[in-house]
Amino acid sequence: MNAQNHKALAYGTFRFALGVVELMHGFVRIPVLAGFATGMAKQFEGTIMPGWFVYSFGSVLPFLEALIGLALILGVFTCWTLVAVSLLMSILIFGTCVRSDWATVGLQLIYVIAFFIALFLLEYNRYSVDHLIRREEA
Repeated sequence: MNAQNHKALAYGTFRFALGVVELMHGFVRIPVLAGFATGMAKQFEGTIMPGWFVYSFGSVLPFLEALIGLALILGVFTCWTLVAVSLLMSILIFGTCVRSDWATVGLQLIYVIAFFIALFLLEYNRYSVDHLIRREEA
């Protein structure tokens, strides 16, 4: 196996792991969706964020996480999925800053760095649906 294959394999396993994390973030919350959204809204009580908005966002978030995770696992629309999850993380970081939860912001930045790395190294996205589609088009 040459260096390019190693890099493609490393990228594939990295992308897959990121996808599993995102998928599971969503999957574990979907069965308890109302409680999750209510808990999220409760965390924002006393902030500038309206409760109805936080509850609505919390009701949609697990589905977005699950969809993003599945897309990353499969490697479909990988570039746009990584851009979308980076923007989603920016929204989550904004909310976490509103709550002044700086320790959680630090953890969220680790995710941002991981998504940055995945986007930066996208050229190694060989083990993916995206790559299969590109090969068929050629």
